[in-house]
Amino acid sequence: LDLSNNDSKSLNISDASATVEMHSHSSGELWGVSPHPIDPNIVATVGDEGTLRIWSTGSTDESFELLGHLCLGWAARSLAWHPSGTLIAVGFMESVKGGVLSKKKDGKNKAGGKEV
Repeated sequence: LDLSNNDSKSLNISDASATVEMHSHSSGELWGVSPHPIDPNIVATVGDEGTLRIWSTGSTDESFELLGHLCLGWAARSLAWHPSGTLIAVGFMESVKGGVLSKKKDGKNKAGGKEV
């Protein structure tokens, strides 16, 4: 659609369709997405409902698998992986709440004493 000459144009979207690619956060908005710094097939997400989720994007664009989740208890706005890929920092909507998600030696994730 070229509007550079200031002429009126219309776009017919009566035949438009949408495809759900992935179901994720249950309410509100998704605010943070962070790719894993080492494994390109893993991403972490956070949103309004206060849950951190870790996803495997798989080897194709059409496969997503929830690897784990942690209820944070507060709306989150951002997140970032540590360069080692073993820690995630989360930014909350309100004041800092604290908490760390890390991988234990047995390979399981631990967050504030909770297994995820």
